[in-house]
Amino acid sequence: MVPRRVPPLTIRLLGPLEVAVAGRPLVVDTRKALAIVALVAAEGRPFARDELAAMFWPEADDEAARGALRRTLSALRTAVGADGLVIGRAQVALDAAVASVDLTELERLASSPRPGDLELAATLARGPFLAGFALRDSPAFDDWQVGRAARVERTVADLLERVAAARMAAGDIGGAVEASRRRVELDPLDESGQRRLLELLGRAGDRPGAIRQYRELVALFDRELGVAPLRETTDLYDSIREGGLVADLSEARTAHPRVEAPPPTAPSGGPGLTAEGSVPLVGRDRELAATASAWRAASPDGRVVLVEGEAGIGKTRLGDAVASMVRAGGGAVLAARGYPGEGAIAYGPIAELLRAGLATLEGAVRFGALDETVRFEIGRLIDALVTRNLDMVVGTRAPAAGAYRRGHRAGNRFFNRAVRHLFGPGFTDILSGYRVFSRRFVKSFPVLSGGFEIETELVVHALELELAVAEVETPYFARPEGSVSKLSTWRDGTRILATIINLYRSERPLAFFLGIGFSLAAVAVGLAIPIFVTYFEEGVVPRLPTAVLATGLMLLASLSVVAGLVLDTVTRGRREMKLLAYLEQRAPGADSDRRQI
Repeated sequence: MVPRRVPPLTIRLLGPLEVAVAGRPLVVDTRKALAIVALVAAEGRPFARDELAAMFWPEADDEAARGALRRTLSALRTAVGADGLVIGRAQVALDAAVASVDLTELERLASSPRPGDLELAATLARGPFLAGFALRDSPAFDDWQVGRAARVERTVADLLERVAAARMAAGDIGGAVEASRRRVELDPLDESGQRRLLELLGRAGDRPGAIRQYRELVALFDRELGVAPLRETTDLYDSIREGGLVADLSEARTAHPRVEAPPPTAPSGGPGLTAEGSVPLVGRDRELAATASAWRAASPDGRVVLVEGEAGIGKTRLGDAVASMVRAGGGAVLAARGYPGEGAIAYGPIAELLRAGLATLEGAVRFGALDETVRFEIGRLIDALVTRNLDMVVGTRAPAAGAYRRGHRAGNRFFNRAVRHLFGPGFTDILSGYRVFSRRFVKSFPVLSGGFEIETELVVHALELELAVAEVETPYFARPEGSVSKLSTWRDGTRILATIINLYRSERPLAFFLGIGFSLAAVAVGLAIPIFVTYFEEGVVPRLPTAVLATGLMLLASLSVVAGLVLDTVTRGRREMKLLAYLEQRAPGADSDRRQI
């Protein structure tokens, strides 16, 4: 029997943090050394020394922080040895060739369609990410840990849902119940997961267990949310309590979106039914009619319908009924979920909708219907993004004759020069809307503007965080006959200019307010010089109002300089938070990022 080879460095991030060197627990004298190991292992990318120093010693000055990091890394190098960690002069990284990380292995196996791989991945999920681990004086690390733990929880929940579906398909209903119960333990307030567990308990014949689970659910929702379960959950409970399940219970309604299921059937009894055989939706005729009217009027520019209200009043049920109505009318339904902590992230749900649309049978047909030139140019941009591990690729416009309206070429040239002068070089066509982004960029970009100004904000965001970007020249043709541009030359040009000024004020406050302060000071000195000359020659101040004005302007100049200094400190902290949000995402070039562009 050949003994199993023990990896030089083994890191377990799921559950309590465990780090072993050649099979023996790692012994270090500081928790921050373990935190550094966990950070580089979870993110799977190199970290600069300055980045680590700022994250783990935020209260110390630069020199003291770098010294503390040197001592910590020295102790870590001694404890780990030559294999596993690559500690260089500029950065620290994990040697993936010899290190074993349970989270990396779980994510790899969870992406596989094979049930055996899913079962192996489920065995790796020992518990919450870094359970019980915390640092006392590193808030940036704590914020990273909270965000990463939420992402890991979603990954594990998705995995367990797929494991339960695979076991159910294989006839192992007991195993499906066990996986679904683990799923509910991760997030007890996820009602769809609770419904799935109730259904499996009912199908397994464990009626007392299903009733007990439902009562626990009711008590939990009342205690934590102050609401009752949705009607779907109550209907399912009633069916189990009465001795069975509805034979044609819609799998699509309770299953996780990633588990393949047949599409819901069209309603047979009018728009109030979510699926054939389900209980009709009562008391929402007005909302259904308003939504149906908006859907019919959506062409060509689209409509947005916002459904708001307290939790548990039936918003999801109403959405299901609308989706069934649209399907029955021949429309296409795409679904995406937004999470509470991602409210400021641009295009996240939209990107998820696009991916869902391309994954359908009609998606490939619709994409193939695009003009061949358009598809070729999209391919060039995406190829540049993936092969060069970039965060954003901009298609710079090479205009054909007559492509630009009068004044637009001069306006583009002016705005490009303004951005290069204020924020630095890097782009030659800041207003191009022809762009592709990495998932990392999209998930970390906060939208603060709308309309045609958003391109400017995208450019400044990339320049301020020094992201990896590139430009690819693409053809730009004149508009087809009869089409009209939504761009207003003067109105939108003024808004773009105002956006550039506001971004300069918010991103470079020191330079902005110093400029204002020096300008005010120069005017004050210009006004004061004749007054001082007259005073020294004649001993009197003949223009007292001018002297007061000069004094006031000098005070305003001083206040402007102080405001610039204070806001510069605030901006640095805000930029660090944006950078941390960006660094939380998987780096371009990682396998999962290539799949989700």
